[in-house]
Amino acid sequence: IAQLRQDFALSVSPGVGIAVQGTSTSYAVQVLSTGIEPFTGLAALTVTGLPPGVTAAFMPSTLGSSTPGILTLTTTSSTPVGSNAVEVRATGQIEGHTVTRTATITLGVQAPGQTVLIGQVRDEQDKPLTGVSIKQGGATITDLGVTDAGGNFFIPLSVVGSQVFLIDGS
Repeated sequence: IAQLRQDFALSVSPGVGIAVQGTSTSYAVQVLSTGIEPFTGLAALTVTGLPPGVTAAFMPSTLGSSTPGILTLTTTSSTPVGSNAVEVRATGQIEGHTVTRTATITLGVQAPGQTVLIGQVRDEQDKPLTGVSIKQGGATITDLGVTDAGGNFFIPLSVVGSQVFLIDGS
């Protein structure tokens, strides 16, 4: 495999953003130079997979390798509650070819006044774990969900008082 003279990667953080219905959350976006030579072009930013009622705004909408940016996702009062995987894309020209790099983030939407269990599960090498089971303990064990591709979980709760949660990556 030949390495491109100029290349770039896309970085978006944090991996999970939380917004109460009708508010917004923001992410830091960076284009990182990864080639033999510094990436000197611009990459246009877009998103896919937005849930109903969510709008995205980039500032700025194109990035070079030395320009940080902000992605703001804004919800409405009717945006469905839950966890949503959103793909961020950076598209630029490298050596005469159009190249797109992607990063997946999670948007957690919660209702006003709702308690939510959120987190990320990682292994001993600090890599996100997909498909880890999240359960609520007690007299009966209740399945609450699993982690997404980024190891993230977002679980709206309707319980009161102290609770025990089980996280099982086996």
